[in-house]
Amino acid sequence: SFPERATYIAQLADGAFSYFNLASDPKTSEDFRNHLSSLLLFLDTNFLFGILGLTVNPQVAVSNDLIKVIQSFKFPFTLRRHIKTENELNTSVTKYEEELSKRHWSKNISRAALTSRFISGVEIKYHQAYVESGIDVQSFFLPYHHADVLLDERQIEKDKTETSDEKSQQRVATLIADYEQKKKKKGRDKSYKPIAHDMTLLDIVRQLRADTKSTLDAGALIITCDYSLYAFDWETSKKQGLRPCT
Repeated sequence: SFPERATYIAQLADGAFSYFNLASDPKTSEDFRNHLSSLLLFLDTNFLFGILGLTVNPQVAVSNDLIKVIQSFKFPFTLRRHIKTENELNTSVTKYEEELSKRHWSKNISRAALTSRFISGVEIKYHQAYVESGIDVQSFFLPYHHADVLLDERQIEKDKTETSDEKSQQRVATLIADYEQKKKKKGRDKSYKPIAHDMTLLDIVRQLRADTKSTLDAGALIITCDYSLYAFDWETSKKQGLRPCT
C-alpha cells in the first residue's frame, strides 16, 4: 500500500543519511555541504498543508523532516511558495471552513466521521481536534487565515514570478490541455483551477531548471505530494527530452 511504501522510503532515506553522518568525519560532511549547488524548492499546496499540520497523509512526516534537515544542516536550498500556491491554499482553507460550518457537530458524529474513508485529511484533522478539545470550526481555522505569517516563520519565501506574457500563457495552456486529456483517459476528473495552478507551477520551474543529470544541480524543483502531477511531469518530460522537475 502507499503508506507502507512511503514509510519504507523514509526509512531508507533515514538510514542512508545516518550512515553518511556516522561513517564520515565532520570535516568531510562539511566539505560535502559546502560544495552543494543552490537549489530553489517550490512547495506545492498539498505539501504546505502538511507543513502547517492541516492534513493527514503518509508524506506529512517526511515533508517535515525535509524542512528540518535543510534548516538544521544549512543546506543552500531555498524554500519557496509561489503566490498562486498561497492563493490556492487560502481558497482551500476557506472552502473547508465553510463546508464544515454548515452543520452542528457532536463528538459522537466526529468520532463516526473519523472512521470514514471518504473524508479529506483536513476534515480528519478538524474532527480529531474537536473530539480532543471540543474546538469549534471557526476557532480551528482561525490561525490559517494568516497562512502567510505561518509560512514566513518556517522560512518559506513568497515567489511572485510573473506568468502573464504570451509565451508563458501558451505553454501553460498546452500543459493544461495535455493534463486534462490524460485525466479523462484514466476516467478521473479534476476541476480547472487546481489544474491551472499545477501547470503554471510546472511551467515556471521548467523554465528555471538547469539541463543537468544531477538533481542537486537542477537549480529548481517542485516538491509535491501529488502523484498525478509527478507522473505527468515525468512522462511528458521524457517524451520531450527534458529533465523532470518534481
